[in-house]
Order: sequence, then C-alpha cells, then structure tokens
Amino acid sequence: MGGGDAYDVTVNQIQDNVLWRMLYKGYMGSNYRDWGLECDDDLYYATKTAVHSMAEGIAPVDKYEIATRVR
Repeated sequence: MGGGDAYDVTVNQIQDNVLWRMLYKGYMGSNYRDWGLECDDDLYYATKTAVHSMAEGIAPVDKYEIATRVR
C-alpha cells in the first residue's frame, strides 16, 4: 500500500505505558505546531524515531543520522 490519506490502523491494546505516552504525546495526540516543527511530517518522523529507538533499546542519535531539509 502506498502513501496517502487512506492509511488507517487500529491499536487494540498497548501494554507499555512509555509507548502509549510516546504515541499520545507524539503524532497521534499533538499538533506539530505544539512542538515548534515545520510540518506534520516532522512530527510523524520524530514519533517514529522514538518508537523504533525504544523498541531496539538504542538512543536515536546512535541509530539515525540527523535529517537535513533540502529547500
């Protein structure tokens, strides 16, 4: 399935409180402006990075390169 506005997912149960808070305070529960970001994609990327890093037990700086926006 490609990108677009048709993507939908249902989370039936989240057992981990840290994961729940990441999603609730991140992309799923906040506005990108609340974080001083430029767009919704930035908040999605930040939330995804946090979740992946937590799942793998590694700091984001050790896993990902710092993104550079091309204008």
